[in-house]
Amino acid sequence: MSIHDSIRSSASSAISSFEQEEKDSLDFIHKNIESLTGHSSVESYKKAESAYLHQKKLVPTKSSPLNSATQTFQNRIRKMPVDGDCFLHAFNQGAGLPDNTVTLRKELVAAIDPFDPILKGEAYDYFQDVTLVFNEQKDDKVTVLNAFNLSITQQPLSPDQRALVKKYLEIYKARLRTPKNWLGQIGIVTLHRLKQFNIEIYDAQGNLNQHASCTNPRFNKTIKMMFNNNHYDLVQ
Repeated sequence: MSIHDSIRSSASSAISSFEQEEKDSLDFIHKNIESLTGHSSVESYKKAESAYLHQKKLVPTKSSPLNSATQTFQNRIRKMPVDGDCFLHAFNQGAGLPDNTVTLRKELVAAIDPFDPILKGEAYDYFQDVTLVFNEQKDDKVTVLNAFNLSITQQPLSPDQRALVKKYLEIYKARLRTPKNWLGQIGIVTLHRLKQFNIEIYDAQGNLNQHASCTNPRFNKTIKMMFNNNHYDLVQ
């Protein structure tokens, strides 16, 4: 089979599998053509894909118009800066506070319970993908993560294991103190408790994310945010 036949076959397979999702089909085609041709340059296989789509008269469709409810929701969005502190900007502006993210971050991190299960889970996830910090601390990565695993699953820890977990939670908290660093769910939970605001998190269509939101019937103030593409905006 020639390379052109291979390209055509891969493209046809992708399009038939994703009839209503042209963009996903194109992404699939890109990956397949790259693997078939072995080219590292995206231009070579993009040209082949473009020629094939032109031959078949297939044109990727534009996004469907937003329905009225989603459009109404989108009209309520106040865009926040894309600077790593979007969640803090949204909270400050939603609470009617001065938009000082440095001060709010310091307050937030100081209020985090060092053994909060959410903090332990986020730290564990973070350290799984990081090796440098273990080398800097001259600790064995597997030993540290095993201690975290025991702590997260509420199993008994030796004094050495407990010391390791505490040490690396403090390292992670130091990272959270640094401006522009992602705060994660621990930021939502801690600000909810610290400032006594309900925090409701919505997706781009206006659907409430129950898991990410934090509410308490005793709190009578609510801040609504949209989380989309790893970014928070304020819902007015």
